[in-house]
Amino acid sequence: MGSLEEIQMPQNGIFHAGITALADASKYNRDLRHLNFNDNICSEIGAVAIADVLQHLQNLEVLNLGDCLVRTKGALALAEALRDGHSKLKELVLGFNEIDNEGAIKIVESLEKKELLTKLDLNGNQLGEEGCELVKGMMKGIGKEDAIGSLSEDEGENEDDEDEEEEDEDENEIEEEEQDEEKSETNKVVVPAVECTTEEFLAEPTAGKLMGLGNDRVSRLLDHLSNKEIESYVDAFIKVSSVVKSANDHLIEISSECVDEILVKGFRVAAENGTTSILSNSFLVHLGLIKSEDKKIKPPNDLSGCLLVLERAVQQRYFPRETRDVIRMFLSSRLSKSIEQTGMIKHQLMQTLYKFQ
Repeated sequence: MGSLEEIQMPQNGIFHAGITALADASKYNRDLRHLNFNDNICSEIGAVAIADVLQHLQNLEVLNLGDCLVRTKGALALAEALRDGHSKLKELVLGFNEIDNEGAIKIVESLEKKELLTKLDLNGNQLGEEGCELVKGMMKGIGKEDAIGSLSEDEGENEDDEDEEEEDEDENEIEEEEQDEEKSETNKVVVPAVECTTEEFLAEPTAGKLMGLGNDRVSRLLDHLSNKEIESYVDAFIKVSSVVKSANDHLIEISSECVDEILVKGFRVAAENGTTSILSNSFLVHLGLIKSEDKKIKPPNDLSGCLLVLERAVQQRYFPRETRDVIRMFLSSRLSKSIEQTGMIKHQLMQTLYKFQ
């Protein structure tokens, strides 16, 4: 082989070993336009094998892996492989593959720059009602709402097998009690206050130091920011929100209270000076979505607290649509390692951002 433009092998009962061999052979056919393994036993292993060779198939127009048991792991591998290049891709069929929310989101994100895309089939997977709405919203957000096919046969969020479900029912009350106890204990966590100055907190932020700023912490932070450059407001937001390391409701409330006041003033100053775009850009820099010329700016290694507090902030009336749209666009297309590690916190933020389109 070497000159093939189409490989059509649907419903052949091919297992992952065969799919892997075929995938490996296909990489020598640089002009391949159609690759169709629909309704074979591809599995995650075969999907990963296909993903590994996609870099060699930049002329691909149609990739059909519907009903192939690709599952979420396979979808994630395919999404990563399709993110860059593949400008000629027109159709991607991944229906009925037991793909969950995470996999579907990554697939949509990988298609943002595919200008020729006319079809994305994710029907019959395990997205759930909210997941389906999120996928539709994301496709609309990247200007490809007409490409997404029907999701009417979605199987709902992934559930365990019947035997496991029965066992879950037996243990349900015990689990709920344990979860309530854990949540209660988490919410009762008292963060010891560490007395400090505002400068000391911003230089090395911790939850204890935030508490140590006292009940007038908001006014102390705002006083510090007076007459500072507009980017300082985003830097302060990062410092305050980064101390949130767990589901401590009390700490989240205190952090969010400070952030709201910081951003209210920041956006007001930006509007008065015509620097809202600079403030928006500063969010991207501090979240590691774009590089900064200032080498001193380094996003926290753990951005979970920042995204958790940001998800609350973007819902507030003071948060400009312009800034919200910029964050959504870059989160959809450029992910730093730190953001990737936040998992479902990032997806919750994306879901909230898409609601405001």
